[in-house]
Amino acid sequence: MFIIRGLPADETKQKSLMNSLREKAETAAGRSVVLVPRAFSTDRRDLALDICRASVVVMPSRAEGFGLVAMEAISYGVPVIVARDSGVAEVLQRYCVSPGSEARYIVDTRGGEDGVVLELAKALAFFVQVPARVKLLGEHLRKSLVDVCSWTAAARSFLADQIGPLPTPTLSVVADVRDEVAALLQREADYVDDQCQRTSGRSVDNVFVTRDFEELARSQPDGVSELLEPAPRAAAEGGRVESWEHVIRSSSTVVILGDPGAGKTLCLLREVRERCLSAVGALRAGSAGADDVTFAMYFHAGELAARLGVGESVLEVAVSVFVERHAPVSGVARHWLLEAVRLGRGLLVVDAVDEVRSAS
Repeated sequence: MFIIRGLPADETKQKSLMNSLREKAETAAGRSVVLVPRAFSTDRRDLALDICRASVVVMPSRAEGFGLVAMEAISYGVPVIVARDSGVAEVLQRYCVSPGSEARYIVDTRGGEDGVVLELAKALAFFVQVPARVKLLGEHLRKSLVDVCSWTAAARSFLADQIGPLPTPTLSVVADVRDEVAALLQREADYVDDQCQRTSGRSVDNVFVTRDFEELARSQPDGVSELLEPAPRAAAEGGRVESWEHVIRSSSTVVILGDPGAGKTLCLLREVRERCLSAVGALRAGSAGADDVTFAMYFHAGELAARLGVGESVLEVAVSVFVERHAPVSGVARHWLLEAVRLGRGLLVVDAVDEVRSAS
């Protein structure tokens, strides 16, 4: 299925253009092809949905001054296929792709129509024939560009051209930010402990008590010990048992599913508190700087959905909610939070997503 975005709003013109595109596509493919028309739009949510649902975003212009559409797709971790005569192709060649792999992403669209169609088809086939490649290659592009194609990088480049080289940036812009960050994360740890008290009537430390299950099972009568060994039972049912620590540390995105009352919220609260307290300890001991620690922030999905407006990212709204929760927060610390989360040092923990209406 191909989504064609940017068609004229006039239905007659749109239908005529789609018929022409469909005829050409089916002639080239030798079979029927599903084309979904989308009118030109400036609605960022509509465009973001199109991009995020795509396996690959194609920018088949004959030539393009730059190609912001492709950069937007990469920012969402979606791979792209772009025209060789475009600014974004130069960026990909410079930072992301080797000469042997550039044909996956960059196509010469200056030649005859048949040749261009063939090259685009080859590039598309590389992605759609092995769907597992899509996410991996999209993330490769995003991570390759996250530090070089940002407003911060653009500003530094501009200033360097005007006034000369700038010092190497760090997240710890001023010496005092470490103390403020430590205080912020301590307040977040206290906040989630308070949430745990409200949810369960106990603090996080009193909800999660480490036990030696093997020793406990050996001390119980037959039958009772089986209830204390969940891992063999899960394995017998065809499941795989992993510790919470292994799952949360080895995955960039985790979705927790379970029946009401199964303890999902408590697991999230515990993770946030442990990460924050670990960071606070390192900062106060002087064993790490503000740009070395990792941390987490807890949110109920409803409080983010209520604030999320057109043109705003979840990340920006989350940082705003966090700053208001723990006000007063300096501008330097707010900037640190935003950059730390963007660089993957801050974990956004969002609870109760299923309780938010899809329209939100």
